[in-house]
Amino acid sequence: MTLIGLDFDNTLVHYDKLFHQLAVEKGLIPESLSVDKTAIRNYLRSKDQEQDFTLLQGQVYGLRILEAEPAEGVLESLMTLKELGVSMVLVSHKTKVPFKGPPYDLRKAALDWLSKYGFFSSSGIGWSTSQVYFEDTKASKVSRICSL
Repeated sequence: MTLIGLDFDNTLVHYDKLFHQLAVEKGLIPESLSVDKTAIRNYLRSKDQEQDFTLLQGQVYGLRILEAEPAEGVLESLMTLKELGVSMVLVSHKTKVPFKGPPYDLRKAALDWLSKYGFFSSSGIGWSTSQVYFEDTKASKVSRICSL
């Protein structure tokens, strides 16, 4: 049996536009800065504002995640894999809450995003929640991948 394992952040979900939008809204970056998560992080680091980036992450991955877009072509590709009968799982190293800031439930937010884009719908990707694994550490993520 073929089993494809997928990651969540920056694999299924593309955050660059949302990071840029939120950072501009908060007055943290100039609007002209590249629409790129890494460029935003590097810019804030250069201004000794890395903590602001950490707080942005909590909001993007939690409170505002439903505004994030699927990575280009990912939904179509996963539908093709579904039609071919390929089994899939998601294994993510996603903490329950952000490192700093309000304690958004990042895992629930991720599940809500997956629901929004049809991952749990029979007419969509058709997954069950038993195909989604959130691990607390990178080591436990690697262990989960090996066990699957």
